[in-house]
Amino acid sequence: MHTDFRSTAIVAQLQNAYLRMDLLLMQSNEGNAVRTNSGPVLLTETGPVIFPLSPAPPRPALKASFVPTAISGSNMKSVGELERLVSNVLLAEDFDQEHLDFNAERELGRLDSEDDKSSPFSPENGWKTSLVRIPLPAEGVKQASEAAAPMLEVPVCHRSLLESDISSWKDESSSLFHLTPFKMFWKHAADSSPERVVTELYNSDAMIEEHEKVSNLPLQPGSYYETVIAAFMLWSDSTHLANFGIASLWPIYLFFGNQSKYSRSRPTDFAAHHIAYIPSSTRE
Repeated sequence: MHTDFRSTAIVAQLQNAYLRMDLLLMQSNEGNAVRTNSGPVLLTETGPVIFPLSPAPPRPALKASFVPTAISGSNMKSVGELERLVSNVLLAEDFDQEHLDFNAERELGRLDSEDDKSSPFSPENGWKTSLVRIPLPAEGVKQASEAAAPMLEVPVCHRSLLESDISSWKDESSSLFHLTPFKMFWKHAADSSPERVVTELYNSDAMIEEHEKVSNLPLQPGSYYETVIAAFMLWSDSTHLANFGIASLWPIYLFFGNQSKYSRSRPTDFAAHHIAYIPSSTRE
């Protein structure tokens, strides 16, 4: 159950209003206004008018900052979250005031750094790391050649396309791959002329032409296997690596055009194969 902190905020605003009223009375009616322990008093012809103040109970500075912190910033906070902060952190037996020396960016950086042996990009998982050298331009500077320009070395984690291809054909989902491209036609009525429709990569002219080229290649000596096309489709976009962390990468995905787009678009089919990760640049 969420508690509305606005009532506490309204009380604080009223108290501040009384204090401002007290100040205005003292400034504008120096001769007719006095201040007592009960609040500012305005002396009028009919008698004194008292503006009572409701003094807030004394609270420690840290406790007094809890509610303002809870009602500021995001509106997704709740009483339960505030209670967990106090009970699980500040009142924990192993809590030490030295723990308050906290920097969120520094701690998130520690979470993002992990041991190479436990990394999913380790060689045991089929990943390799290569350096890509990128020549950097400089404004107002003319280099003798591209090789003379300063180079930025970017480590890129990648997998072999052949290994990704082989593992994909071994997966159960490959049973739904279309190995032979075809042309598809549609008739809106029985007596109408057929119309060519292209809905997938495996019924496009490009894949049909490549299939014909591969089929006309001379056979290799030895056992005969059917020759088909594995249609690679590459995509890339930026992604955040975790809910809690600042690390991000640019993954490169491999999809197979032999697979229906309706299957590729379902996350439960795991149709995307990760073949490379490009680290995001950082400004220093």
